[in-house]
Amino acid sequence: MKYSVRVLKKYSAWFAACLFINMLSALLIWIADINAFKSLMYIMVLSSVIIFGALFFTARKNEMEKERAFISFIQDPTVSREQALLKSVGYENKEIISLIAEALKQRETDYAKAQTNLADYQEYVEAWTHETKIPIALLTLILDSRKDELPENIFIKLDHIRNKMKEAVEQMLFYSKVKGEQKDYLFEHIEIKPFIDEVLEDYNIILNEKGFKTMLKNIDGQVFTDKRGFRFILNQIISNSVKYSSKAPVLEIELLKNEKNNILCVRDNGIGVKKCDMPYIFQKGFTGDTGENRATATGMGLYLAYEMSKDMKITLEAGSELGKGFEMKIIFPNL
Repeated sequence: MKYSVRVLKKYSAWFAACLFINMLSALLIWIADINAFKSLMYIMVLSSVIIFGALFFTARKNEMEKERAFISFIQDPTVSREQALLKSVGYENKEIISLIAEALKQRETDYAKAQTNLADYQEYVEAWTHETKIPIALLTLILDSRKDELPENIFIKLDHIRNKMKEAVEQMLFYSKVKGEQKDYLFEHIEIKPFIDEVLEDYNIILNEKGFKTMLKNIDGQVFTDKRGFRFILNQIISNSVKYSSKAPVLEIELLKNEKNNILCVRDNGIGVKKCDMPYIFQKGFTGDTGENRATATGMGLYLAYEMSKDMKITLEAGSELGKGFEMKIIFPNL
């Protein structure tokens, strides 16, 4: 209907001219012989309707052919499609159509080049991160085997440095992953309790140093998700709890269940987030203005976690009150 209205508007001048000629003809016949006018009136009305209908459907057909030619040409600006478009719109538009074709072809060339560069960049990032994991693994091996030989304060600092390096490398790797076209997620059923125990083990030393009280509630159960992606998301949340902890820090992890979802809640009693900052915590580069660590924060952790969650078809919901802690809900649909 809208398309027909557009055709009527575009050719309104022609339709108006045709109507004017018909009315003028009828007027002249009426003046010349009123009896002849009465006899021919129905024939004139019928012929006018037929003429207007023929004009309308011809115009509509031409417009549809032009539109199809334009769409086909834009999708693939080959010489044959350019000729087909010129045939539809008229060869008087050849110069402008040729310019459009050149611009589209250049855009295709630039896009293909950008795709190639992006693929090369992603390959480089993945190779770099995997190479960087080797010295991190070596540092882990040294710390595990020489723990008794190192002073406790030195060991804690080295372990903290190792964890920060791991987080930075993981962020780089997963940034490349969420921005890339190829997704290599492996979805499987994961037992929550051993998985969380494994994640917390990486943070055990820094949690003890900070004096965290860790509480796990009702975490027996399974979720269906990608293990590496889930681990990355959980790491970012726990890392923030450690970074923005209070004087008597508490980390609480609880699994809630309903008919539709499994909900993993990660809560802390840290410094929290301002109400005005809450709508922006998942935005790229956003750090807010709360906490001493703001100057060194990148604002990438929760952004990447949120982007990853969208790929994994899970939902992140955050809640906080300034000075009273932060909560993140990781919502898994039941499958």
